[in-house]
Amino acid sequence: MIRQTSLINAVVSRVYRFAAIRLIAKWLLKGVTMKQPFYNGWICFDAVKDSWMWSGPMRGDSYERWFQDILVRLAADYEIFVDIGSNIGCMTLSILLRNPTIKAVCVDACHRAMNCLKESIHINKLEGRIETIEAAVTAVDGDVTFDDSKGVLSHINSRGKKVAGVKFSSLVNKYSRFNRCLVKIDVEGHETVLLKQLPDLRYRHNLCLVVELHPRGYLGIGDPELCLRLLKDSGGIVESIQNVPFDIIAKEPVYTYEVMVKWPGP
Repeated sequence: MIRQTSLINAVVSRVYRFAAIRLIAKWLLKGVTMKQPFYNGWICFDAVKDSWMWSGPMRGDSYERWFQDILVRLAADYEIFVDIGSNIGCMTLSILLRNPTIKAVCVDACHRAMNCLKESIHINKLEGRIETIEAAVTAVDGDVTFDDSKGVLSHINSRGKKVAGVKFSSLVNKYSRFNRCLVKIDVEGHETVLLKQLPDLRYRHNLCLVVELHPRGYLGIGDPELCLRLLKDSGGIVESIQNVPFDIIAKEPVYTYEVMVKWPGP
């Protein structure tokens, strides 16, 4: 494992702009895990697939920092954070390293990303607080195909490889039956499929869902208008986290937006 240091940062900032250097680095660093400081701990990642975390100005604790901070604030009212589409666990680690009591469940089908997450869990001594499930979250239990070559953009894809799949409603029901759960869903457009299972969520009064809605037609499946309708029809109170009007989100052709939904008590 390579520890990211100020010396590495200084060298990279000078030479990484050269295409030949990038090609050599990609070859030399294939399969290499790096770690960098992350709040009061560390985060581990693949040096090539997650090169954006070290080859430029972006770092793990600055990636969507506004969203990380919102999740930390929301998590203060919940007992379990369920991270659907966790990848290397940036959002989960951001919460658990700043909230000493909450536990988490991370679900992702990308084998390499989950291995990096497990290393982060070990380094940060979080074994008793984070459960990992290596699977895709989908409409039914059983195998699905998943493209894990895209780093943080890995997703269910008919041209991917076969992985285990877990049913969305069963997963959420398991953890929300006896606990207040904050659930983050970032599944590269597949939220259009998952949200059709909202009627099957039995303990909605224990839930807060934060869903990333992908643009219309994204990967052939994104449909923010349908997702908003499913959320509203479920009886939940839906809010735009970025305060963007729903009519704009529904027709969005390019950008992603986060929405939050809560349900009243029984």
